[in-house]
Amino acid sequence: MEQMNKVEFIGEKNVYSTEMLFNDLLNEGGSDVSSNQIEIEELREYRYLRKLLQAIVNSEISSLFIDVENDNLNNLNEIKKTIENIVEENDVLYGYTFYVSSNHTFNYSWSYLRKQICEYVDFLFNANRFFTFIIRDINTLANVFAGHKDIHIVFNEIIDVAFYDVVPYVRASMRWSNFQMITKVKDGYRIKIMCKENTWAVFDRLYKESVELLSKKASKQIELRQTRK
Repeated sequence: MEQMNKVEFIGEKNVYSTEMLFNDLLNEGGSDVSSNQIEIEELREYRYLRKLLQAIVNSEISSLFIDVENDNLNNLNEIKKTIENIVEENDVLYGYTFYVSSNHTFNYSWSYLRKQICEYVDFLFNANRFFTFIIRDINTLANVFAGHKDIHIVFNEIIDVAFYDVVPYVRASMRWSNFQMITKVKDGYRIKIMCKENTWAVFDRLYKESVELLSKKASKQIELRQTRK
């Protein structure tokens, strides 16, 4: 790994925001589509995956997580209740589930689909909490990896984040072929630290853990590589 001159560009200030993350992920140039990892016949599916991501990060829901503490259960329960109310008030969603259930080739009743709406609330909650916490992680890790070339972090096999010593400092891309992994984020997610194509470390990141602990784990990987030189 080539190390550049250490660049102190962050300090106490976050350089990467939620808006910047979603702009990266929803921009075709910031996805694996641009590197031909998605075949031409899958582009139509990609188009709908982008719509799904837009629905997940609906500003009305994502804004609820702005001041969430690591393990504040009361706050989290209030957020989940608010998301439930937002979904319950979506008349179009209920109309769509009724229409789908009326199709004789579809083997599930409308009652079953309505019950799945509760699972959908959990999905929206877990997905938005995931994005909220990886923003914090990205800004923490940007401090750790500043000045170290070719390092990138993969969150839950979905989002690949690279660090630079010049603006924009951080860029994220979506691994659309792994997008279904968004349904696997529950109490935390998996982080993979990589240098180019080489995996340095893989570990679980729990929501109850502090960013300080994450910083220590990442710093340890830098120290290990430097001692092996």
